[in-house]
Amino acid sequence: MDIIGFLRFISPVLIGSVIGYFTNYLAIKMLFRPHKEYKIGKLTIPFTPGIIPKNRGRLAKAIGAAVGETLLTTDDLVDTVKNSPMKEQISEKIISIIFESDNTVETLTGTNDIAKTQPVEDICDIAGEKIVKGLCKTDMKPMISSAVDEIIGEKLRNPMVSMFLNEKVLSAIYVKVEDGIKEYLKNNGSIMFSLYLNEEIDHIAKKPFCEGAKELKLEREAIKNAVNKAVDTVAQKVGETVAESMDIQTIVSDKIDAMDINELEGLVMSVMKNELQAIINLGAIIGAVIGIINLFI
Repeated sequence: MDIIGFLRFISPVLIGSVIGYFTNYLAIKMLFRPHKEYKIGKLTIPFTPGIIPKNRGRLAKAIGAAVGETLLTTDDLVDTVKNSPMKEQISEKIISIIFESDNTVETLTGTNDIAKTQPVEDICDIAGEKIVKGLCKTDMKPMISSAVDEIIGEKLRNPMVSMFLNEKVLSAIYVKVEDGIKEYLKNNGSIMFSLYLNEEIDHIAKKPFCEGAKELKLEREAIKNAVNKAVDTVAQKVGETVAESMDIQTIVSDKIDAMDINELEGLVMSVMKNELQAIINLGAIIGAVIGIINLFI
């Protein structure tokens, strides 16, 4: 075969390969280029801007919808928190504070006298008032009767005493005692209980957590389970709140729509460079195959 015959044989293959390569190369470039619209007078030049710049708004909405409705749902956010190592780290940290350290409420809050802070004093005052109201609504006569029986029970066996301290007289005494107790509670109870609660809070705040855990006979596994359940509950509530207040779909859509077209092209090419090059190469192969087929037609 002379050189002319060889060229006649190879030319269709080379031409088909080159055409296929540059056709696919041009098609991929036209996804992004030109970046802006060109006109001749009032006539817009076809295929300007490129496909992605021209449809960027629609593309941004489609990607935003895919992310917001399918890829990043409320359940996904919640499950991520529930199944993440963070939950285990929180549990271990709380357990170490309770069982292994000498930390107190005061050291953790950085407050030397937590019982005298305004929020705690207010809580104690409110709690004291609630206790007094609850006690004043309570029927104390059975309790008073029981206490009196313990004190003078033996003496009531004496016929002379029992004659004067009969059930009717005792009942009147119980009422008077109850009225006196409730009157005292109304006048002094709130302050009394508030001071007592403040003293107890001050005592607890200064006591290391590990001592309190021993006194209450707390178990590590029980605390861990409780913390894990609390984290799951918080994650569920927070996830729902975040999903309601944060429109992921709109955020993603606006972010993509606001990107510079060069930045968007660079982002796509950085991810799809090998795949897009494979498409270009495939065009060259298909062009070469077509060229070979033409030799036998």
